[in-house]
Amino acid sequence: MQRTGAAGLDTPMWLAHHHRSERHKCVTIAGRHVCRRCLVLYPLSVVVAVASLAGWLGGSLDVWVLWLVPIPLVIDWVAEHLAWVRHSPRRQVAVTALAAWPFGLALARHAVDPFETHATAAILLYGAICLGSWLVCTYRQMPAEMPGWEHDFEREEAAREARLRELAGFDS
Repeated sequence: MQRTGAAGLDTPMWLAHHHRSERHKCVTIAGRHVCRRCLVLYPLSVVVAVASLAGWLGGSLDVWVLWLVPIPLVIDWVAEHLAWVRHSPRRQVAVTALAAWPFGLALARHAVDPFETHATAAILLYGAICLGSWLVCTYRQMPAEMPGWEHDFEREEAAREARLRELAGFDS
């Protein structure tokens, strides 16, 4: 699926879900933009999940890891989206690599016991926090409504209708 057109995006959605204005959050591989966070998070999470399922990783601290280790990533995400801090590729990679540990453990837990309570609850909570900050960021970027726009719209619409009636030969 190629994204092209008005936004001028030429990278498939699965490689980079960022718009042109957010290309600084991507790396370029073979001329394609790839989301830096996804490039770090998904492979490392799969490695952790496989290691956990193989019995090489995991133990009594898993629940603590699931709940505490993602906090730096969530703080970074929220702070960046609320414009409290500037984007930093190094910080992004560091907190994402750290978060791959609990994400991988959650993936392994889901593989063994789908919707396991701790993994699901942590993902839902932190996902909701990140989604909330993203929505606030998106809302802030929306243009403000101009006061009186409805009156202007109705006036312009009446003028368009009058011109159309005139062109069609109808009397008002």
